[in-house]
Amino acid sequence: MKLSLNNFLYGIKQIVTGNTTTDGGFLRDTHNLIGESVLATSVTYIADGSGYPVLNAAASITAVAAIPFILPRDYDEAVDVFTVEVVAYMAGATDTPTLTLDPDKQVIGSASSQMAVSSGSLTTAALSTTATKYTFSLSANGLLRDTLVKLTLTSGAHTTDALRVLSVRITYRSTLVSYNEFASDRVTQLR
Repeated sequence: MKLSLNNFLYGIKQIVTGNTTTDGGFLRDTHNLIGESVLATSVTYIADGSGYPVLNAAASITAVAAIPFILPRDYDEAVDVFTVEVVAYMAGATDTPTLTLDPDKQVIGSASSQMAVSSGSLTTAALSTTATKYTFSLSANGLLRDTLVKLTLTSGAHTTDALRVLSVRITYRSTLVSYNEFASDRVTQLR
């Protein structure tokens, strides 16, 4: 087969395998998703004392936000590596609640279902006045491209200090094209 712009991705599909015997694709980070969050009641989008944009959950507000994400066509389905990184802190030292991530997935046309946090990964994060990055692994949930993912952030009780979220970012294993070794129709051309 002679490679051309019309058949390039098809021609290299055996090279970009995205399987676990190679490096499993490459890691790809999304941009900060806090601006795309659906804020819970009484949560505001403000600049903190240093001027950084944050989601601000005032004292006594435990529902923080729901963050939508759709898995892109370059998601490596064979390796299925998906992590969520949240940078958060408390505005004062009186309260030290935990932050919890509740993940759901929905294949278009099907009912929503709970995703499992990977064994050994964080399920909750203990907050302090220092901005800290917390990584939640949602790998091995059988995710496929075009799957809708909803990440719901909640916190434990905090009656004095505001909870602040600086960043929510997703990292996943990517391939050049969506690839599934056993389904040739899953290879799609990038546009």
